[in-house]
Amino acid sequence: MSGYIVYWSKDFISKLNRHNDTGPLCVIFGGRHKSMPSISKVRTGDVIFPVTLSGGQLKVMARLPVENIENASDYLVRETGCGISMPVPDRLAEFIPQAERINCKFHQCPQTCADLAASGTKGSLIKERAIPCEIIHLLCFGAKGREAPLKLDKNGVPLLISLSGSVRRMSNDTLEVFEKLFES
Repeated sequence: MSGYIVYWSKDFISKLNRHNDTGPLCVIFGGRHKSMPSISKVRTGDVIFPVTLSGGQLKVMARLPVENIENASDYLVRETGCGISMPVPDRLAEFIPQAERINCKFHQCPQTCADLAASGTKGSLIKERAIPCEIIHLLCFGAKGREAPLKLDKNGVPLLISLSGSVRRMSNDTLEVFEKLFES
């Protein structure tokens, strides 16, 4: 089992809040966009942790043990009844016939074109869980055997470039730190 992080932007977090989506997390989409990077290295049995930066802290938003990896369209048809793997703007939603409207949580609708969906039934609730600032420098990410710490600014805050644009594999020690946030 490997652990991965994927970055959720402030804009995405705002939309989750606006739609009152607190989970439980059941899917992470992957694609070719910086805002929704590829999840092609994630396997069944791995765990994905969406993270964000808020108030100068690294926050872990949720935990998703991956039970299934499939084409995003297949996931959408099965779980939402709609095979569109790209977002439909709110102003156009009224033109979709009632029978085809997506009836799901906000996080179940991809925000850009999606290729893959990693899903599971044991995802956590979506809420901020802060990583203590004093251990940020100990967290390591990257290919197995080549893990490296996040790039930090002069105040010890992770640089956005260390988090966004790709799904990052975490070291086993880092995975333990993240898992402890979800104990109890």
